[in-house]
Amino acid sequence: IQMPGGGASLIRPSSMNREVENGDRLDVLCTRSGHSGELQFSNGGIVFKEVAPQGSQGAWNTQSCCKQSNREDEVFPARDLFGASLEPPQSVRVWTCTTVQSGPKCKLKFKLQKSDRYECANRFSAEQFVEHVQREVCWGGQSTPPRVVAIVNPTGGQGKGSSIFSKQVLPLLRDVAGLSVEVHATASKHHATQIVRDLSNIDKVDAILYVGGDGTVFEGLQGLLSRPDWERAAAVPFATCPTGSGNGLAASLGVFDPVAAAFTVTRRRQHPMDVASVLQPQGSRYFLLL
Repeated sequence: IQMPGGGASLIRPSSMNREVENGDRLDVLCTRSGHSGELQFSNGGIVFKEVAPQGSQGAWNTQSCCKQSNREDEVFPARDLFGASLEPPQSVRVWTCTTVQSGPKCKLKFKLQKSDRYECANRFSAEQFVEHVQREVCWGGQSTPPRVVAIVNPTGGQGKGSSIFSKQVLPLLRDVAGLSVEVHATASKHHATQIVRDLSNIDKVDAILYVGGDGTVFEGLQGLLSRPDWERAAAVPFATCPTGSGNGLAASLGVFDPVAAAFTVTRRRQHPMDVASVLQPQGSRYFLLL
């Protein structure tokens, strides 16, 4: 048994940075349930401040001086932010994710919530605000969306992997976090190994998400570390979405549901993992997470 230098990089929720670092401020004028205000983003989170034009109950006048109303501000702390989404024609929703203890074993559950609709003055303002939130919260400050490769095992567990991913995980990653997601479905045993081994431009992959059980992760690891450029490939972090019959790795990381998996990918807080290389007769080599 040998330990290859560098091992692998695993994304786990227990150490995710739930703060927005150095977030640039952005304010947009909008209405919520007929009340005018400002939706403000900063590194402290997002706040909707309701304001009213002085001496007027009508529409916004950007040249007028506005005063604060007596209604309470709506606050979305940075630690809870998941992202933002655009709803046609020019509305914005803010998405948050909080953790709660659940069950006799006090499992950590991730509770997803979306805000009321905020109607912006125009579509450009809405798109600008959504992209700004996604970039600062989910892109790690990158100017372009991170590239995530999803390896989906449609037959794992109860055979619901594809449905869970397409209905619960993919919309969050693409529409709320704004990530660029490349989806590959496995068609047979060891197919995940082949998919990962043949991935092009591995240097431009920001994360790999295995949708399945421990077997899917195992197959993907074989493909990652058997590549000719395995040392560079090993630097690509991976996460797991538990949809298999055995989800031991996900459970040990505190990832018990699809929402937790999606949130884990968006925050991309990495931990190094040791990997064992086992060489068997006839030259067969396998890689195992320790």
